[in-house]
Amino acid sequence: MAPKKTARPLRVLAWPATRKRLENPYSYLVQLHTAPNQVETSELSFRSLLKFQWDVIHVHWPDMALLRKGLLFQFVAGSVILLLLRLQQTIGGAKIVWTVHNVFPHEVLYPRWVRVYMNAFVSLVDGILSPSRVGLAAATVAYPRLKSVRAAITPHGHYRDEFLSTKSRDDARFDLGWSSEETIVLSFGLIRPYKNLPALATLISNSQRANLRLVIAGPCKDLTEQHELEAIASRDPRIRLHFGYISPEEVPLYFAACDLAVLPFKSILNSGSAVLALSLDRMILAPHIGAIPELQEMIGNEWVKTYHGELTLPILENTLNCIPIHGRPNLDDLAWPKIGKDTAEFFHSIAGHKNP
Repeated sequence: MAPKKTARPLRVLAWPATRKRLENPYSYLVQLHTAPNQVETSELSFRSLLKFQWDVIHVHWPDMALLRKGLLFQFVAGSVILLLLRLQQTIGGAKIVWTVHNVFPHEVLYPRWVRVYMNAFVSLVDGILSPSRVGLAAATVAYPRLKSVRAAITPHGHYRDEFLSTKSRDDARFDLGWSSEETIVLSFGLIRPYKNLPALATLISNSQRANLRLVIAGPCKDLTEQHELEAIASRDPRIRLHFGYISPEEVPLYFAACDLAVLPFKSILNSGSAVLALSLDRMILAPHIGAIPELQEMIGNEWVKTYHGELTLPILENTLNCIPIHGRPNLDDLAWPKIGKDTAEFFHSIAGHKNP
């Protein structure tokens, strides 16, 4: 008797797949946890876009084509990407799925071109995934066409398996050269204007707590932002700046050593930084905007503290008085096996495949 045939795995081309793992493992974790569900993922490149063999093209950040300076470069790169995506649909029959992390890029050099590019990209989208309810609603408001495409919510999974925290608070501080007597507030990740870090640094400098410290750690690509933070730090030794790449091995150290992760965003939709802090067992303080309230609803207000309006010193002081917390936050709602299964089922459904 001949063996029973099974459907071939779904071929997904992801932008990105594993290429950005050291900067942000999110897309790698999506690939890792869709794989057990009959999904094979490859990295998107200009060469791979010339092969018409893909069932789904999964785009995380479509504005990656607009990262380099120079309108001509952005126009050429963006136009080529849009053309190849269109050819993948018409010739290869691929379906384009967008995970909507942001409805519009955070920093924009050429607003008119970005609007043209994003609207053209959205016109190609066959389905959307969103890490939050508010993100899905924001996407359909910004781009009404998306109301008519298939959509699903797949939460932003945790990073616990990617960043293992093995050090105690005191041991981590010893490794980093920090005192065990200090109260340390951490802002971790890529330093960008929308994160409002100069305001946080100014707030710390106005505090009367002598043992309070602010650590800002991560790459800073905006010289204006960097100079502003350096000016504030030069007047207050309680503010420590660690500009530059933080290796995956060092990431757990920073969180183990801190008492509180503060995310004083001016605006936000979904936040991987918030999920990272919770994954490493640190309470977060963030504005009650975007997907932060949904995160608080899932994880609990013992671990996710929010505020309305501007962050003030009393809010920060009151939050600091709530720590330390013993134990770990329950991240079952952010568990990857279910997220991977739901994502894979969405891919199979939109591509017209049945998952055996």
